[in-house]
Amino acid sequence: MVLVGNEYLDQLFIWHVDDLQACGRAKPHHPFLRLRIAHTLRILVTEGAGNELAYRVRERYTCPLWVLVPEAISGNTPADQLPKIPANVVSYATPITVETHPRGTDGYYHKPYELKMYLDRPTGILMKRPIKPRELIKFLANKLGGSHADNELVDHPKNIDAETLYFLNQRISIMGEQAIFKLFDNCAPMIWRCLAPLRDEVAANYPDLEMLHV
Repeated sequence: MVLVGNEYLDQLFIWHVDDLQACGRAKPHHPFLRLRIAHTLRILVTEGAGNELAYRVRERYTCPLWVLVPEAISGNTPADQLPKIPANVVSYATPITVETHPRGTDGYYHKPYELKMYLDRPTGILMKRPIKPRELIKFLANKLGGSHADNELVDHPKNIDAETLYFLNQRISIMGEQAIFKLFDNCAPMIWRCLAPLRDEVAANYPDLEMLHV
């Protein structure tokens, strides 16, 4: 394989998205598995030299990069005024069921957010501090995961945001999980669901492609 050009980027994108799925299915979700997922998301969706792979691939395809978030319908909005979402995109959306919405599924719909907008949309609030998916990815991949690890993160942190997230993760739990890890577990599958339809569109050009994941 020639490791340059659009075909290589396409296949690299497919490999990374498939790796996200493989990691997501693995049990248990120990901290190092989360760090692996964060590293992959960092390559796919965050800014920086050599990153934003998903956006670079998307330029040559038609599938939108939308994160579909279940939300309540505002007022009595007619069905024909709700967003029109392509079937291949909505097929990956988080199902709206009685398990996810015990009070009933009526009145909810999948609201599409452009991926970059979703990354900067708070996914939770800890001690009055909004926590965004983008900073979760960077914190796990860069600080905890070793890309830009600070050996003195605990005692002498050089980055106030990293210090805050580290403190929140150590001191706050959500349903028995460390808080930052739990929030990451909530948003990472949403991002995979956003990337999967584009992955399928790209993969249709490579029917003989064999993917390997450990």
